[in-house]
Amino acid sequence: WYEIETTIPGFNPHHPSLIPPHFRKYFEGFMRGGESRTWEEELDWYTSLEDEDRGLWFPLVTHAILHNSPRGPTSGPRTRIPEPLRTTLRNADRQMLVEFINTMEDHTPWEWWVDSPGFWRIYLLVHLHRLPLYKSELDSSMGVELAESDLNAVLRALQLVYDFNCGLGVLNCGHGYPNTGTSANQVGEAIARIKPLSAAQRNILMAMVDLGNS
Repeated sequence: WYEIETTIPGFNPHHPSLIPPHFRKYFEGFMRGGESRTWEEELDWYTSLEDEDRGLWFPLVTHAILHNSPRGPTSGPRTRIPEPLRTTLRNADRQMLVEFINTMEDHTPWEWWVDSPGFWRIYLLVHLHRLPLYKSELDSSMGVELAESDLNAVLRALQLVYDFNCGLGVLNCGHGYPNTGTSANQVGEAIARIKPLSAAQRNILMAMVDLGNS
């Protein structure tokens, strides 16, 4: 049910008229009704989304919209993903960061990179991108399994890694993140001073340092 209620709707255009008829019954509860929409109208809608909402709409949907629309988008007023789909997608997106933090003890970077380094590089970048969106909301009521002191340590270290990658331009963080000349080794030393991070957590955090050159 988690997949049906969160991930699957995000991988489909949000209007039922753009989904094959035999699949619509699974998604109608998450999508707005009304008049049918064309792919051109879908593209116009997508490009009008506020930045945060556009980030919630999965890349596969963007590809489908662009692939099926024969013309470029037209500009229009900024808008939001309609409810209840917006809340569903946002909660699912936030939970992905929670689950990533919960599993930081379970993996080491050399295990990750052996078979598919490109995939894991994107995976880590996506979670870094989520950090500023949900950092203030990460607490025990959301399912974070770490003790408060451990969670605070992880978040402090993630913020260091986030700022470093922003300064390098690896993450598109907007203005305010100049490259200060800090090296990856210096970031690693700063992370090493944060207590009470475990060795496994430090390994994962170091795999997220300078992802653009990994």
